[in-house]
Amino acid sequence: MGYNGSEEVKNHPWLRDFPWQDLYERKVRAPFIPPLEDNFDQKNISEEWKDVDDPEFKENITNLRKNSTQA
Repeated sequence: MGYNGSEEVKNHPWLRDFPWQDLYERKVRAPFIPPLEDNFDQKNISEEWKDVDDPEFKENITNLRKNSTQA
């Protein structure tokens, strides 16, 4: 960050009119809210991600679904 910390970001011309207080109070709606069915559903993965077929990526998905990992 710069010399003024978060105030420097908040006062930037692109973000100056952003409703920071509404964000703090959780009144700002997210631009994308994934469905609640399954956090690991492949339909939520961007087509631009090329590692979907990577064996390590598939192994990580499997490991993340384990109850022991979730606990």
